[in-house]
Amino acid sequence: MIHYADSVRIQRQRGGALLVMLVILVIGITTAFVSNLSSTVMSNKRNQTTAEALAQAKEALIGYAVSDPNRPGELPCPDTNNDGSAESNCSAAGASLVGRLPWRTLGLPDIRDSAMEHLWYVVSDSFHTNGSTPINSETTGTINLSGNVTANNLIAIVFAPGKPLSAQVRSTANQNNYLHYLESIVTSPTSFKKLTPNDQAGGDYTYNDQMVFITYNDLMPLVEQRIAREVKSCLNAYASDQEGRYPWAVPASEIYFRGQTDVRFGRVPYQPYISSSEAKVFLNDFGDLLAAVDACKNDASNSAMLDDAGEDLEDSALALSNVPPTTPTFPSLITTPSISAGYRAQQSGQCTNIHDNPGSNIVEAKMNDAWTYLAPVLDAQIESVNSSWSIQCSLFSTGYWNYWKTMVFYQVSDSYKPGGSGGTGSIKINGVGAYQAAVAVARSASATQMPRNTWAEPPLSFLEESNVHSKSTPSNDFETYRSWDINYPSVNDLVICVDSGSVNCQ
Repeated sequence: MIHYADSVRIQRQRGGALLVMLVILVIGITTAFVSNLSSTVMSNKRNQTTAEALAQAKEALIGYAVSDPNRPGELPCPDTNNDGSAESNCSAAGASLVGRLPWRTLGLPDIRDSAMEHLWYVVSDSFHTNGSTPINSETTGTINLSGNVTANNLIAIVFAPGKPLSAQVRSTANQNNYLHYLESIVTSPTSFKKLTPNDQAGGDYTYNDQMVFITYNDLMPLVEQRIAREVKSCLNAYASDQEGRYPWAVPASEIYFRGQTDVRFGRVPYQPYISSSEAKVFLNDFGDLLAAVDACKNDASNSAMLDDAGEDLEDSALALSNVPPTTPTFPSLITTPSISAGYRAQQSGQCTNIHDNPGSNIVEAKMNDAWTYLAPVLDAQIESVNSSWSIQCSLFSTGYWNYWKTMVFYQVSDSYKPGGSGGTGSIKINGVGAYQAAVAVARSASATQMPRNTWAEPPLSFLEESNVHSKSTPSNDFETYRSWDINYPSVNDLVICVDSGSVNCQ
C-alpha cells in the first residue's frame, strides 16, 4: 500500500525528470539555433569580405582606366605570374588576357577573398594596355556572360575564386593556371558563365566563383567626361589669353581641323586660327603670281618669274594647310579653290601657254577665279587672334586626341566669338544657363547614325538632331541627359558648359 507521502514523493521525482528532459530539450534547440545562427553569421561575413574585395577591385580598375595618360579607357594587362604586377604586354603572341588582378599596379593592398585567395581578372582585347584598338565612344568590349546573368560586350570581369573544389589542385605548379581556380570560363578569354554558388553545406560543390564586371556604361561615360573637360580646359586657357574670347570652330567638312571665320558651331580646331602674318604672306604671294601671269602674257621670257612666284605660293599653301609637300598628291589633298588653282598654275610653268592663248587662257582664268575667292576670305581672317593654343593646353598634341577629334563638337556664343562684344553668354543646356560656349561629345551611335566611317560624315551621324546646329547662325539650345533619364535613349550626347566667368559652370 502506497502512502500519501510516498505518492507525493514519486510525483515530485517524475516532475523533476520531466523538467530535466525539458531543460535538455531547450538546451539542444538553443544550441542548434545558435549553431545555425553562427553558421549564417560566418557565411554572411565571408560573403561580405569577398563582396568588399570585388567592389574595391572594380573601383580601382575604373579609376585606372579613366586617368590613363596614354589612352583614356585603357585597363592593365592581367598578372600572369602571381607577383601582383600587370604584365607589360598582353598583345604579344601567346599572351593571356586572363590572370590575377594586378593589385600592385592598381595601387591596392594585397586584397583577397574570404578564402584568402587572390582575385582573378579578364580584360577585353579592345581595352588592354598596348592594344591597337582606338578607344572612344564607339569602342565596345569583347567579353560575353551567360548563365544566371546574360550580358554582351563587357569590358572586364573580376573573379573571387573561393576555396578549391574537388577537381582543383592549387599547388605551386598550378598557381598560374586559371582552371584550378575558376569554374566560370567557357571559352577563354571571351566567354564566361555566372551561376549560383553551391559550395555551402549540403551543396554539390561544383561552382563557387563570385564576380563583378565592368560594362560600357560603368566606364565610358567617365572617359567621355574626362575628354570633354580637357577640351573645356583648353578653351578656357585660350580665352584667358584672348581677353575672354574663344576661337572659331571647324566646319564639319574641313579636313585640316583649322578654325575658320564666322564658324561658331563645328569641331574643335587643331589650330585655332590662320594668323595675320600667314594670311598676309599668302595674299602677297598670290598677288605676285598674278603679276607673273600678266607679265607672261606680254613676254614669254618671263617664265622664270612665273615659276618663282608659283613656288612661293606653294610654300605658303603648305604652311597654311600643314600638308607634307609630296608631289603629285598635294593638289588632290587641297580642297579650297584658291590653293588648288594656284598650285596648278605654278605646275604649268609655261608662259608660252599663256602667251599663245591670251584671250582664252585656262590658267589665267583659274587664277583670277581663285583670287576672287581667296582675297575676301583671308582679308576677313587678318584679325588680332591667336593662331595657336595656350601653353597650358597639351590635349591636341596627344596620341589619343586622334581617336576623339571626330567625336567632339564645340559652339561659341556670338558675344564671345573672336571680336565679340562680351557680356552675357547665350548658350543653354536643357533650357538652363547663359553660357559663353559648350562642348558636345558624341556617344555610341544609334541605328540612324551609322556608319561613322570618316571625319567627313555630317554632324547628324554623330550628334542627336537637337544638338546639331548651323555653323554660322547656330541655335543656342543643347540637350544632355544621364543614362537613367527617360530621354537618354533618344538623346545620349554629353554636353558640358564652357564659361570661365560663371560659378554655375563647373
